[in-house]
Amino acid sequence: MLRAAGRYEIGLLFLFAYCAYALAEAVELSGIMALFFAGVTLAHYNSYNLSEVAAEAAEIFFHAIALVSETFVFLYMGVR
Repeated sequence: MLRAAGRYEIGLLFLFAYCAYALAEAVELSGIMALFFAGVTLAHYNSYNLSEVAAEAAEIFFHAIALVSETFVFLYMGVR
């Protein structure tokens, strides 16, 4: 079971990535590139700073989000 601290760690990880995207879009830059560089930076620093349970839960959570997003894109492209 994921403790509250682990939930906060994953929430902050998601929030930092979203804030990078939102800030780039607000100043009319590429949100995708900002998200890419935020992901590279977060992968480098968070791998060592997350607790073991939170790191495993984050990997599962983001893998699930990626799978759902990829499925949505392929369904959308197939409908068009």
